Amino acid sequence: TIDLTISANDTVNIDNNLIKASLGGKFKLVGDAENLGAVGDIRVTEGLVFFRGHNFDITKGNFKLVSPNEIQVLFEVLAQTEIEEKVEKIPYTIYFNATGSVDNFTTTLTSDPFLDDPDILTLIEVGVTQKSAESTDVGKWEAASVISGSAQEFIESELSSRLKFIKTFQIVPSYSDVSESVQPFLLITSKLTDEVSVNYRASLEKIGEQSADLEYSFTPKLSFLA
Repeated sequence: TIDLTISANDTVNIDNNLIKASLGGKFKLVGDAENLGAVGDIRVTEGLVFFRGHNFDITKGNFKLVSPNEIQVLFEVLAQTEIEEKVEKIPYTIYFNATGSVDNFTTTLTSDPFLDDPDILTLIEVGVTQKSAESTDVGKWEAASVISGSAQEFIESELSSRLKFIKTFQIVPSYSDVSESVQPFLLITSKLTDEVSVNYRASLEKIGEQSADLEYSFTPKLSFLA
């Protein structure tokens, strides 16, 4: 029979291409090898969610283990990020909310100032609202979306298996300040050490439009860009 209490004071860390976070809490494992359950609470003390090239700061993250008969987790995660609309130059705060269980959960996106769901998704994906996208080159926006959806999964899988130093690889539609239109951009994050990463961004359409920065992470929520 198992009756084990586990405590963690910000000593558990998660770091992958979806989330980087420090966890703490206390829970109890009970039962036996064939019927193992857990009861207790785990919290995110600080962290980031990575979504479509944006870092969302986790403002609240609670995980509740609720069954002594099985591993059943209920959770609520709140995160937010700041995105400036690239045409009208309006800053937006985007809020991400996920609640439920591992098998059945819901996610919502809201913004301040208010945007409807299609505009929020367009802002995250492309950096502009639908109204601004319609005033630029819609054909390029649609083509960029097709490239992003069809090629990214295959290329990321191939590269990550062959080049272990690549942390994330994305092809995303984004607004170009040079051409003032939406184009497909290549985004690559290469992890040099546990603390140091290089972020590279380049247009797949306009040669020479590229940038790179060096990121040093002091904590999951505090980093330095150069």
